[in-house]
Amino acid sequence: MQLDYIKNPPKNQNDYDALSKAIEILPIPHINAYLEVNLGPIPLALTLRGGISLGFKELYGAVVNDVEIESLGWNVGASLKAYLFRTKYFFGDIRADFNYDIGSLNLNANNRYVYIPLRLGFMGGTDTGVVFNGDAFLQSKWKTFSLSPKLVFGFKMQDKVPVIQYLSAYFSIVADIIFGDLESTVGLNGIGIYANIVNNNIKVDNLYIPNSQNKMSYKFYDMRLGFYFDIFYQSFAIEYGIFTKQFGVSFIPINIRF
Repeated sequence: MQLDYIKNPPKNQNDYDALSKAIEILPIPHINAYLEVNLGPIPLALTLRGGISLGFKELYGAVVNDVEIESLGWNVGASLKAYLFRTKYFFGDIRADFNYDIGSLNLNANNRYVYIPLRLGFMGGTDTGVVFNGDAFLQSKWKTFSLSPKLVFGFKMQDKVPVIQYLSAYFSIVADIIFGDLESTVGLNGIGIYANIVNNNIKVDNLYIPNSQNKMSYKFYDMRLGFYFDIFYQSFAIEYGIFTKQFGVSFIPINIRF
């Protein structure tokens, strides 16, 4: 989420701005699995993980009802953790996270009508207009690879806590190095025009407009500060990107540890 937008929301915004902000603050469910293995006598641990993102169109429909939205994806990764110190209540780690993910975002605006008023004749004496109707879509696919070294420190009880089982609160400082490929297609289907100009009806259906496609590779860097709180089977996290000036909030309602 963009801090500037939240602090200073624009007085006027177009449909695209409103849609992008609605998507940005909509929580998307994920299912993730982790396997952590301690590497023998040396103070290292290896974590393997994988997950899927379930942004079905029915979920988006709860907050956006004029555009059909769907976003799906999956990710795999690994983390190597080196223990700096461990006490009964506090810990410190140096970690290196590796992550690869593939995702897609589809936007469909179906049966949209746009009326453009026209004033014709002497001094605009004839008040009429033109109606454009049709479907519009945006399809995006991406692949990203990221490397994120991080320093983690905070409070964690090694023994099980009565009733709540598990309790920890810790901070992280992260450097993100991200490489990605993005492919997008924008198109219009079934475009038609209807106009009533000086009592003359003009109607044109199914105008052909070629789709616009774009492919690009990108890379960017960021620094993140994070706070994480785990209690019982729930986890809560807040992260802030220093260079991108974005912050994210995540909540895990069920976090089962074996």
